[in-house]
Amino acid sequence: SAICDSMASDEPLGRLLAVLQTLLEHNVSRASIVRFKSQLAVRLAATGARLERQIPLGEGEGTRALLHLNALLVGLVQMADSAPLVQEVLSEPPLSALKVELGRELRAALTTYFVGLKRR
Repeated sequence: SAICDSMASDEPLGRLLAVLQTLLEHNVSRASIVRFKSQLAVRLAATGARLERQIPLGEGEGTRALLHLNALLVGLVQMADSAPLVQEVLSEPPLSALKVELGRELRAALTTYFVGLKRR
């Protein structure tokens, strides 16, 4: 719930994460990449450790779970953030089954993911 609520309250974050890999990381220097990825690794490790204590998970699995969360979020943001005409087409059956509502789908995917992790 905390993850889904924070994503829903900061809509631009999902869009920025979606373009990070494709735009930002292709037009920067090696030093910038090392600096950014180093800071990211430290923050992911700290947040991952907190997650490991909550679920519980093995050492390093929290960081891996956060990477999976990023992949889920980026994919769902791209699917949910379609052009107005696509949104219109997807609002009518039978194509409405293809419409992705970010909050609902992210919550469903994360619930499935974290329940699976707890059961392991």
